[in-house]
Amino acid sequence: MGVKFDPLLGRLRTSDDVIGTSPSDSFTREDREITALEDANQALTLVATPLDPTKVSLDIPNGPVQINGFDFEVIGNVLSWGGLALELTLEEGDKIVVEYFTA
Repeated sequence: MGVKFDPLLGRLRTSDDVIGTSPSDSFTREDREITALEDANQALTLVATPLDPTKVSLDIPNGPVQINGFDFEVIGNVLSWGGLALELTLEEGDKIVVEYFTA
């Protein structure tokens, strides 16, 4: 597992938790702010469907590391955190960074 400093997040993060499977895969980075509706639903819709939902990364700038499957989950193009650890962390107005690959 590689570790790098991400200046946008202001902290170290792993670099191999978001991996494409072929040279034609497209990297997607979404800089988001949680809306009132997303906070109420404890879910948000991604702009694209990730190639591998288990390889989606979610970071809270200057916040704790988030673990896919423990803090949040992705099904199709919906990222949700209801009933998972992130439920205690996210609220309306929080900024997050979501990264993933699409085919």
